[in-house]
Amino acid sequence: MGDALDRGEGKIAEEAACYEKSLEIVPNLYSLKNLATLYFRYPELGKPKELAFEIWEKAWHAGVWSAANFLGYNYQEEAWLDLPKAIEWLEKGMLYCELYSAYELALIYLYNDDYKNVERGLMCLERCVEGDYIEGIEGLANVYFNGDLVEEDMSRAKQLLEKALELGSGNAAYRLGWMYERGFLSEEPDYVKAMEYYEKAAELDNVDGYCRAALYLANGYSGVTDAVKSREYYEKAAGMGSCFALVELSFLYENGNGVERSYEKAFELCEKAAQEGYPYAMFRVGLYLEKAVLGEAKPEEAFAWYTKAAMADENEGIFALGRCYKQGIGTEEDWDKALEWFGKGAEKNPQKAVEYMTRAAEQDYGYAQFKMGDYYFFGCGPCLEDNKKAVEWYEKAVANEIPMAMLRMGDYYLYDYDSLNESEKAFAYFKKAAEYEWYNEGLGICYEMGIGVEDNETEAFKYYTLAADNGNVTSMYRTGLCYYNGVGVKQNYAEAYRWFTDAAGNENIGAAYYLGKMQMYGEGCTPDPEAAVQWLLKAAEKNNDKAQFELGNAYLTGNGVEENDDIAMEWFEKAAENGNEKALKITGRRRK
Repeated sequence: MGDALDRGEGKIAEEAACYEKSLEIVPNLYSLKNLATLYFRYPELGKPKELAFEIWEKAWHAGVWSAANFLGYNYQEEAWLDLPKAIEWLEKGMLYCELYSAYELALIYLYNDDYKNVERGLMCLERCVEGDYIEGIEGLANVYFNGDLVEEDMSRAKQLLEKALELGSGNAAYRLGWMYERGFLSEEPDYVKAMEYYEKAAELDNVDGYCRAALYLANGYSGVTDAVKSREYYEKAAGMGSCFALVELSFLYENGNGVERSYEKAFELCEKAAQEGYPYAMFRVGLYLEKAVLGEAKPEEAFAWYTKAAMADENEGIFALGRCYKQGIGTEEDWDKALEWFGKGAEKNPQKAVEYMTRAAEQDYGYAQFKMGDYYFFGCGPCLEDNKKAVEWYEKAVANEIPMAMLRMGDYYLYDYDSLNESEKAFAYFKKAAEYEWYNEGLGICYEMGIGVEDNETEAFKYYTLAADNGNVTSMYRTGLCYYNGVGVKQNYAEAYRWFTDAAGNENIGAAYYLGKMQMYGEGCTPDPEAAVQWLLKAAEKNNDKAQFELGNAYLTGNGVEENDDIAMEWFEKAAENGNEKALKITGRRRK
């Protein structure tokens, strides 16, 4: 009776009462499991969730092996998080052939760094394959497709997805179509084969299959166009909650393609997708409201939707928001904010970003001039790398008191990008930026090396720390060097270790070497040769000759690694190739 009741009709309490009554009469094992599930999922029953865990355990001990699935799953939930217990129960479930337990175990062993065990994780997925468990089969296909945990094998991924498809997986059909579309299973993209699988996915009621097949039929990607069938697919996908399909349908109503034109219907569909959090739909809703498509312009509401789209990193929304600030649409005119958003849009649409920035720069907006300098310096969209043009724009930005441009010009001269041999000019730019409390490592280097100013180690240390405190990673490293060598400050290995740790954590290779060296010899920290080797290896693999030499020593003496003269010599050779003086002596090489 409990199983027969429809929970959708609100008969939860009645269902629970049936299970409770059945347990009074006979200790039915499945009633235990089902009752625990009701207690856990439906707080209106007034039962503590802890009771569900107790009952699931009783069910397990009474021989209901599937109770392990519930225990293993729920011990991974935040409120009850206990991964050792989750693993314990999932292992028990897998032992009794519960494939869901095997799949959940695989996810932990493969993707949780604290419990990673790739070999066992793969074994769990292979168990799923043997038992025809679709999620596990698709999971193993992903492993072979990604090639992170095992060697990439597209043939094996395809084989597994084909098996999942045979078992009725629409998702597997969609994935196969996607792989053919992008040329993973053929020398070049095979749109005909892709469409074949997208159609199979649609036949299996897969929402992504519906969407992709509809797109193909609308645009004739596989050589076949069918507007009616395309619309039917979009409608099915929209009915399943696809925001992409909702927006595509809105275009049909907006343009009257195969349906009676209706801006109201188009807006309704877009708004529904936007309410579901679909960024492009947010932009479209804003556009409708701004352009008065429905009869009345609502700039404030348009601005609000553009903001949501931009905050969700949607390309068109970013530029629309910049335009709102530029033209005062739904908000006060604010060129600084407009340029900030146009700048953010550069990665997504450099052509458009350059267009907006050029207009603003030509109107003497300093930030835009700085961005134009960056566009030419680094190369962005239509702006090819051109240091001469970059410097022209940076100088204009400097004249408009933009400290970021001052730092760029300082770097330009300090690091002598165009071999002008005029590094002394860098100091004035760095000093000017410092007046605005903008720093990088440049001013510290000028003071330390006496570039454009009399050398002053105390001032160098001061500006390194100011820049480091503002998040400049190179300055973190150089502050560590000051403490390590006693430059401008009393030598302090503990402080040096702290700064090197911060810099190395931000991928500074020099800091990684020093951190490894200090851990190797216990300078400012407790010696930890094994950890030291890892930092040295990170720096050595980036061709840091000092780290390569230290690694050679580690293998030579067996410090932190197993002693191995051959590997030691390999690292000494690499260090010598990079000009390390000590390694040159050991290997007998001459400096190149």
